[in-house]
Amino acid sequence: MEEFSDNIYINKVLQGEVNLFAVLIDRYKNMAYTMAFRIVNNSEDAEEIVQDAFLKVYKNLAGFKNRSKFSTWLYRIVYNTSISKIRTKKQAGEPLDNLHYLSDPSLSALEELEMEEQKKIIHNLLNRLPKDEQTLLTLYYTNENSIEEIGEITGLSNANVKVKLYRARKKLHEWIISTSEFRRQELTTLNFQL
Repeated sequence: MEEFSDNIYINKVLQGEVNLFAVLIDRYKNMAYTMAFRIVNNSEDAEEIVQDAFLKVYKNLAGFKNRSKFSTWLYRIVYNTSISKIRTKKQAGEPLDNLHYLSDPSLSALEELEMEEQKKIIHNLLNRLPKDEQTLLTLYYTNENSIEEIGEITGLSNANVKVKLYRARKKLHEWIISTSEFRRQELTTLNFQL
């Protein structure tokens, strides 16, 4: 099937071709799940949030006014649904333990293991950040939303988004540096023991 813009699919759904809503779901379900998971830190809750968000989107599709991109509107709904879930359940969540990465066939086994280790370290460090900072980094880097779009999604001013992103990146960078230093010291100690 030829790929059309979101607005074309929205118009077709509103004209009665409701089966085309599945195209929008397929297009955004992974990014919506990633965002929800970053907020609630629980895979079952994240799946439920994404389902609820798409249901809300479908029910309110006629109210979408094209003042922003469809993805921005959807992520705002996912964000608000996630925050509501946290408020009602008041739970901390589960640790990230079921990440799956695509392997690169050009990498050696050792390089692939090193990359896996680096990814795990970054994900563990990312999970140490407060939920709002995790969400901002996910929106900016994973979903590739602009500062303005993140502001629309979260309700923060553009200046506030920039400041929070800067602080989150700085914390993450410092943790990565300290983790790298620790690992280097650990390896040095191991070499001396050999």
